[in-house]
Amino acid sequence: MSLWTWIADLSVPAGDDAARPAESAAVLRLAPLALAVGYFLLSLFWIELSDQGVLYLSRDVVTVTALQAIKGIVFVAATSVGLYLVVGRLIHQVASTERRSAELAHRSDAILGALPDPVFLLDRSGLIRSVNRAVERKFGATPGALTGVAAVSLIDPSDQDKAFAALRRVNAGSVAEIVLKARTVDGPVAFRYRAAPLRDRQGDVIGVVGSARDITAEIAASQRALGDLDGPQENLARIVEAFGRLIQVRDEYTYGHQIRVARLACAIAEHMNLPRNRVVGLRLAAIIHDIGKVAVPAEILSKPGRLTSDEMAIMRRHPQVAYDILKTFDLPWPVADIV
Repeated sequence: MSLWTWIADLSVPAGDDAARPAESAAVLRLAPLALAVGYFLLSLFWIELSDQGVLYLSRDVVTVTALQAIKGIVFVAATSVGLYLVVGRLIHQVASTERRSAELAHRSDAILGALPDPVFLLDRSGLIRSVNRAVERKFGATPGALTGVAAVSLIDPSDQDKAFAALRRVNAGSVAEIVLKARTVDGPVAFRYRAAPLRDRQGDVIGVVGSARDITAEIAASQRALGDLDGPQENLARIVEAFGRLIQVRDEYTYGHQIRVARLACAIAEHMNLPRNRVVGLRLAAIIHDIGKVAVPAEILSKPGRLTSDEMAIMRRHPQVAYDILKTFDLPWPVADIV
């Protein structure tokens, strides 16, 4: 164990692993002062002790002068070796840290570069700090060209207000999932954005990290499904979809969950070769299956910790609430029963 590791371990209580990096950094910042004070005290101690030893060995002026010269040389040599070891160790640690940081950065860039979906990092004001290659390809930008650009400038003007609202939610500490049209090299493209707050060690929000997925194919599939319906059925389907979006106002996560369930359910249904009308009904039921959460208090929906037994009882009522709402609709699909 090195001297610095030992000092850092002493400075942080056992078991407090989360605090170790910050505490160790604080110790290293104090190291120069500690070295200076230690060197000063050691010098005083050596001078006093060695002078007493020299006087004890001899009272002869010539001998005392020679012994003092020797002890001075010994002290300088010893402290030089000590400083060499200490400074060398610090330089080695700094170089190792830089190598590890460079390797980590390289791996992170390689991983993000391999992802097909755009990934972005914004500051609190919405300026782009970092993006992966997928973003640059989508928007025809050269590497680094988007740094410092307002992310909302890449969004279609009709959706920019929604983008600002999502940024405010994330800055407030919430996760946002939203569909926005972006102005890409292929023209306006609908993306499903999922953004989360980026926090510092103290838990304060310092930025936004997120990803985007092109849902052009998903929208086309939905339109094809609706295209197989007659006029009244299509209108009913669109009403049900709009009704399902009501939950988005209260809980972005639940709305995104409903969409993902619908996507999975339809994929399974199509693999089973179910009739198109049944696939449409299944999709609508999935999109709306959590509508009963409108009756669940927002503080329970967004609670970060475990729910109490009473809160869980309230949460478990939401399928019944959804059924009671949906059974009043005269639909060509058994949506209420599916829920």
